[in-house]
Formats: sequence, C-alpha cells, structure tokens
Amino acid sequence: MSRTRRSGRRGVSHLEFALILPVLLTILVGIMEFGWVFFQRTAVQESMRQGCRYGATLDPAVDDIDGEVEALTLTALGGLGVRCDAGDCVISAEVEGAFPTQRLRCLASVRHRAFVNLLPMPERLSSGYLYYLEVQ
Repeated sequence: MSRTRRSGRRGVSHLEFALILPVLLTILVGIMEFGWVFFQRTAVQESMRQGCRYGATLDPAVDDIDGEVEALTLTALGGLGVRCDAGDCVISAEVEGAFPTQRLRCLASVRHRAFVNLLPMPERLSSGYLYYLEVQ
C-alpha cells in the first residue's frame, strides 16, 4: 500500500520544480541585469572622472581640452569593456569662468546595452564632473 502512495506522488516534485523554475530564472536574470547596469554606470563615472581630472591639468590657451578629455575618456571606457560605437557615446568638456576661477565642466552620456533586455532599464547612462583648472 505504501508503495502505491509513493509512486503516485513521484510526479509532484517534478511539477513543483517546473512551476518554480520560471520564477527562479527571472530572479537570476534580474540580478544579472541590475549588476550589468551598475557595472556600466560605474565604468562611465570612473572614465569621465579620469578624463576630466586630466583635462583640468591642461592649459586652455595651448591645449585642445575637449579633444584630450574625449580621447582619454573613450580609452578608459574601452579598457573597462564599455563599447562606444558611432553615436553611442557623447562626451563634452567646456572651460567656463574667468581667469582666477576657471572651471572645466565635463559631461558624458553612454547608450546602455542591456544584458538580456528582460527588465526595464535606462536608455542612457550619464555622468558629469566639475573641476577647477590647475594651470592658471
């Protein structure tokens, strides 16, 4: 008698696993997707910080600060694994203010590439920094 009860309940564990598997996979994919967004956001912030910090050491009368900041930021983004194809990355650096307190305002906006595109995520990741110029 106990043998028939055991064999009758054998398929229940398979059914429970089949019902819970989509929920577990959704949670796993959500963790991966949010981790990917946070990694890319941190990469954009760190790359922009490096580029703007370097640009603050340049002389605006002699150097092309916008070009230097953009080149260094793109290099840092590439080193961190964030691709910047045509139009995906918008990087700008602008010197503002007068001589004693000139500032360098740097902005970056990178198109977010979703990992699996299952959850709603931001379309672009942005970062901005403001540094006082060191060479004055």
